[in-house]
Amino acid sequence: MALALAPVLESFSNPKLLGRRSLARVPMDLALRLHLGGLPGPLPARARDFGMGGLCVATPSRFELSELRRITLLHPTERAELDVEGRWQAEVPGRDAFLSGVRFLQVDAKQLDRLWDLVHDHTKYLSRWLSQQSLLKTLSLSDLIQVIHAMRLRDVASGEMLYRQGVRQPGDDSIAVIVTGTVVLERSTPRGRKVVLGSAGRGQVFGGSALLSGAPPLESAIASEPTHCLEISRSSLDFLESACPSLAADLTSIVTKACLERQAAALDRSVDRS
Repeated sequence: MALALAPVLESFSNPKLLGRRSLARVPMDLALRLHLGGLPGPLPARARDFGMGGLCVATPSRFELSELRRITLLHPTERAELDVEGRWQAEVPGRDAFLSGVRFLQVDAKQLDRLWDLVHDHTKYLSRWLSQQSLLKTLSLSDLIQVIHAMRLRDVASGEMLYRQGVRQPGDDSIAVIVTGTVVLERSTPRGRKVVLGSAGRGQVFGGSALLSGAPPLESAIASEPTHCLEISRSSLDFLESACPSLAADLTSIVTKACLERQAAALDRSVDRS
């Protein structure tokens, strides 16, 4: 199914569809080098989302935001260097990693064109993939683009637990769409028995139960192999609820349906074995 380009361009150019995010962002894995004052060489990093006004970068260690001077984008087709400033920083729960928000400074017209091309091309790619191969394919194209602009990329190592049943931590209430890899969902009974509710693979949705119910996660989620996800955090869902309540309702309906179907399948298996 081919995507029509006109609705995509119309969605990009309509400020009402971007809400408070007036500068479009898109989840993207991109190699970077961070240049900081006081360091003899650049610090390797990777982008988790990328936009017209800045990006989110992931690093294995904390760095001083005030020392950040510029970044080098190591895109496969071009290399660009931009002056930047650090805006915020947060530790990733349960991992030795940090996320940092970076804003571009003094971007000229040529650089702005390059940034736009990166955001535009990757949004087209993700909207095509989500509309054809994910559980979000029931959403309209314009709604998919809004969801993409609210997402961030997340890498999960094999054996890593994304969230634990009954335990609340920052970030554990995110909704995720799997790009590559597999996540096993399991629940522990009061007697300590582990019951596998099912697994989620490419294009499937998982998580979000804590976000929708306000209670701790109902199950544990463990990556059975290296996994890449498109993540919608609590703050991003709040943004969608404010900018487009009907889209947020459709998204939560998709998440709830996926969760109920896995629970029903697990119950059927349990009954068949008894």
